[in-house]
Amino acid sequence: MTWEDNPENPQLAVPAPPWQMSGTMAMGIFRLTRPPEVPAPLRRVTPRHIAVVVIRYRTGTLSYDEFVIGLPVRHGPQVGICVTSIWVNDQTSLQGGRRLWGLPKQPARFAWTRNGVEITDRAGDLASICTSPGRLSTPPISLEILSFNAPDRAVTRTTSRLHAPWTAARLQADHWSPLLPPLSQGTTRFAAVANPFTLTINGPERLDQ
Repeated sequence: MTWEDNPENPQLAVPAPPWQMSGTMAMGIFRLTRPPEVPAPLRRVTPRHIAVVVIRYRTGTLSYDEFVIGLPVRHGPQVGICVTSIWVNDQTSLQGGRRLWGLPKQPARFAWTRNGVEITDRAGDLASICTSPGRLSTPPISLEILSFNAPDRAVTRTTSRLHAPWTAARLQADHWSPLLPPLSQGTTRFAAVANPFTLTINGPERLDQ
């Protein structure tokens, strides 16, 4: 039996925020066949789009891989991401995400290739993502990223700071499980790769309604 078979471990110590890590990531915006559900009181920014991110955290607080599906959302005047599904291959990251940020982290396995990654969980194949970087790149840019969570309508906000050069890319979902939000197209050119990046994830703040 591995930790993926029984990921709960109340005795496992997790690092306190902020978490500071570096590595590589690819992200893209995909269109869905139907509007996704948005947890109240957050509001949808775009009618049928999700953000898909695959990350390799190589150094820092923890080293692990991550597959994220999130919705662009609004809370008052602020715009950010609401993570609806997330998978990792590290038990400490899983427990820390659940306990500290209330994220629905689940265990998965990641098989990286030269151009992408195949992700599987206990139910089988989740996704196979292929990344094709282009030629257009930026110098290193520092960004502040907001993420929102709304368990039982109690909104929390997490502020992260990301520093990276970006390269325009194409992301293609060669496989996409029917258990995931249904994509209208398996390819997006609204995508980018950050290699390398540094990321600081602060602790969550509880917001008033």
